[in-house]
Amino acid sequence: MLMDTHKEDSTFVDFVKDKKILIIDSSKGFSSMIQKLFADVGVKVSSITVARDVVRAKECFEENQPQVVISEYSVKGTNGLEFAALQKKQYSSSAERVFILITSNSSECSVVDALEEDVDGYLLKPFSSQKLKDSLLNIIKAKKNPSKYKRALETVKVLRKQEEYEKAEALALTAMKLNPKPTLALAYLGDVYKAQKEYDKALKCYEKGIQLAPSH
Repeated sequence: MLMDTHKEDSTFVDFVKDKKILIIDSSKGFSSMIQKLFADVGVKVSSITVARDVVRAKECFEENQPQVVISEYSVKGTNGLEFAALQKKQYSSSAERVFILITSNSSECSVVDALEEDVDGYLLKPFSSQKLKDSLLNIIKAKKNPSKYKRALETVKVLRKQEEYEKAEALALTAMKLNPKPTLALAYLGDVYKAQKEYDKALKCYEKGIQLAPSH
């Protein structure tokens, strides 16, 4: 048991130690707790930035290009999903980035669940430092050893970019059978159809994905 704990700690430290961290939270208490978690495992203080408003957060994305972002869902002037989109533009591969949203109610959690590509997870306030660490560790392990479903979708994305549409469609359809709620597979399949200007098929995929989302 001790060996497993040590191995998990090493996995966590190895992933975050050289990363740029951005914390977007208006609460000094929570942001300080998160800062301490990363500092305690060896992340340089200079690599950890805190933003308390949307203007500063956007500046941090431009200046630092953070690989690990922990953001409140509700940010005055916008919401955390905008920052997830910014990070995705900077790091197209999901293996390179971690994005966690801090939510204050269950309805926000449903929205986050539906965005499985852009957001890796969420935490419902209040939460402990250990809860955050456990959540990050689970995300890191999933990125290091992605499921067959996730691997298939990454390949679909590559095939679409290479304009191998027939292969991309076939693999997306296969991926849909690997997940009981394949919202992301449907979105990718819709993108494949959209790229071929088959807009009716694309729309049907997007609509079905929305119907499967947890908020419905």
